Amino acid sequence: MIDWTQGDNWQDPGTWTVSSDYGGWFHVYAFTMTLGMILAVGYSAFKFWKKGIPVTQLAWGVIAIIPMSLFGASIFGKLNADGPGVNANGVGFWGLFAFWHAGMAIHGGVYVGTLTGLIVYGIMGRYTKVSLWTYMDCIIPNILLGQGIGRWGNFFNHEVMGPPVGSVSSNPLSWLPHYIQVNTQWRYTGATGQIINGINLQNGQVYQMAPIFFYESIALFIVWGLITFVLPNIGKWIGSKPWKKLPKEYHFNAGQGWLNFIMPWKYSAKQLVKHPERNQSYFVIWNQAFYKKLETDQKPTYEKEIAKINHKSASLTSRRYHSGRTLIKANNPQKYWITKVGAEAGGYFLAWNIIRFALELQRPYDHLFIMYEKTLSLVIIMVTAGLGLLMMILSQNVIAWFFRQPNKLYEKEYFEASHLDKAYFYYLRKWLNLNKTSQPKSRKKQTNSSKQEQIKQRKKISKEDKAAQKLAKMQKKKTND
Repeated sequence: MIDWTQGDNWQDPGTWTVSSDYGGWFHVYAFTMTLGMILAVGYSAFKFWKKGIPVTQLAWGVIAIIPMSLFGASIFGKLNADGPGVNANGVGFWGLFAFWHAGMAIHGGVYVGTLTGLIVYGIMGRYTKVSLWTYMDCIIPNILLGQGIGRWGNFFNHEVMGPPVGSVSSNPLSWLPHYIQVNTQWRYTGATGQIINGINLQNGQVYQMAPIFFYESIALFIVWGLITFVLPNIGKWIGSKPWKKLPKEYHFNAGQGWLNFIMPWKYSAKQLVKHPERNQSYFVIWNQAFYKKLETDQKPTYEKEIAKINHKSASLTSRRYHSGRTLIKANNPQKYWITKVGAEAGGYFLAWNIIRFALELQRPYDHLFIMYEKTLSLVIIMVTAGLGLLMMILSQNVIAWFFRQPNKLYEKEYFEASHLDKAYFYYLRKWLNLNKTSQPKSRKKQTNSSKQEQIKQRKKISKEDKAAQKLAKMQKKKTND
């Protein structure tokens, strides 16, 4: 941990070659933020399409999430930025919302945006039959793309710098590209003799500052790649595979898969119908064997198991646990080791906050997540990382076992519910009724008993009427005779 305050002790050395504004109208910071958002939304749209979710559902979320994220980042970034009780550039309450000006705290944007997204997609998922975890995996990890690009806006603003690492003459970062070195060098204008990062500072000397923005940007892109392409596929790489489980149905051909990828025009849909062996590539097999396969043939077995569970299990918790395990098993009968939804979203909070924690140790007190509160900032960052790890664990086990439902989209679509699938909800309502207060129960019993008495009376009157009519007919017939 390096304790230091930037303040007004660091100035432009006169050698910078990049600027925050060009032509008085092109603001690089705003441009990089916009570009980052476009890229993040674009890849989220691709993941929606890949999951078979209408992209319009993403659009509704974006309309709510992006503005709230910008406001959250701006408020957290400008609040108390110039000292306790003094906002950035002395702005008032409404000035805190000016996200087009420098001074953004990404944690504020992530927290506010995530809360907004949970509300929007929590409500939407009840009607679309798409799990909230699925929405989160499709959107949240791609924030890393926006963050990675947005950090270059900080570079043009000459922000997000670490402590001095040496003088220009003895530059330990000479391995960096020249334009990054030149634009991360500052002239020290404070008192001579101050020591930061083990360097005895001299007034008027130019020092090389640690380019934290660059470290974070590269790390964010790497982490995004790991979360997006490695984490969902770990189980498929090291676990059982469809062409080994069902060799009569699937024949994996690695060479043919590469040819399909490199020359898609050669292997058209018509050709693949004529030559189905050309279609046995890695992604096609996994889609056919698991992701796009609706396990309707497992429904009879599943329904029998659910009936047994509802008959044998005494407690609600036990029924939920066993029903969830049975539902997962029915939709993955081959027991493929698949990463369940929720892991990617949790991985984002875990990995990003670990990166941020390492870099926050070097940031000045007046550029922290929570200004002038380094310990509090570090604690909140690590708590967020811990929550991400907990999210990854729970989404793969506890939450999957207790809260999954038929006819919803998770890592794949689960088959449609039948009357037996809904038995769990019948027992849930029955359990809730048993736990109601005694007064409503007694009223309900009274109402039921009164209805039964009325039905008996009606039946009795009906029988008497029929007997009277029959007697009248007999007397009339006797008179006629």
